[in-house]
Amino acid sequence: MSDASNALSESDIAKTLQGISIPPQPQVLVDLHLECAQPEPRVGEIIDIISTDVGLSAAVLKTVNSPFFGLRRKVSTVQHAVAMLGLQNAINVANALALRETMRSDDNPALQRFWDTAQDIALACITLARELNFSTPEEAYTLGLFHNVGVPLMLMRFKDYRAVMSVGYKKGAITRVEDQFLKTNHATVGYYMARVWHLPDDLAETILQHHDLAEIFEGPANNSKRRTLIAILKVAEHVCGLYRILGNQQVDNEWLQYRDAILEQLHIDEDELANLTERLNDMGLRSDNYQW
Repeated sequence: MSDASNALSESDIAKTLQGISIPPQPQVLVDLHLECAQPEPRVGEIIDIISTDVGLSAAVLKTVNSPFFGLRRKVSTVQHAVAMLGLQNAINVANALALRETMRSDDNPALQRFWDTAQDIALACITLARELNFSTPEEAYTLGLFHNVGVPLMLMRFKDYRAVMSVGYKKGAITRVEDQFLKTNHATVGYYMARVWHLPDDLAETILQHHDLAEIFEGPANNSKRRTLIAILKVAEHVCGLYRILGNQQVDNEWLQYRDAILEQLHIDEDELANLTERLNDMGLRSDNYQW
């Protein structure tokens, strides 16, 4: 697919978002992104911005103190947490919390479970990226967090969305089925959400394409990095059981269609995949406990 902003017209945008409200970016994120956009971002200023938001501070500390980091002593200050996470991952946590709170619904517990699953997939992505020596594992983490950001918006807009998604997973053609029944899909909605929230353009376009696997793996290899990112994401989704959680299926049909291409892209075989899967399971990233 060519650049998404050129591929979709204004009328396409209007049709895609009909009845779907994209929430505005919270001020704390506006402030963070403005500072990060400076030629020389001030780490102290970023720490101050995070520290002034109680919920955000707690989320950053909770993330860095999670078993994933395996710290012997718990981190108790935002400054130390940002140093441990790295600046970009701290921003990712801020974005994830803001999205979660913006789309929070006390009468829809499925949304809470959705974000728990997104966090698991993000951790699986960064773990796989590091194991595979991917050059920028933080990008894999970001994609894991945000690739399905359109799902909550679709869930809030369409009362039968879960049933449609189940059909999509059964056929291994998630976005195509959504387009058929709902005239839009979560990948396209997620793309616009990412644009409105000023997430990186490349991330937005990868969100748009993350179910276009025929085009990604069978078309020209004109973006090898994106192909690798999506391959990592698909392994993480499969291991974390997303086909059961979102799709209500016992078989991951999308994975079965593209498994060989995914493994080839990552230069791993079935035995290596089994070893990676076992390590992820040992970390508790197989989300069998979540019921959508």
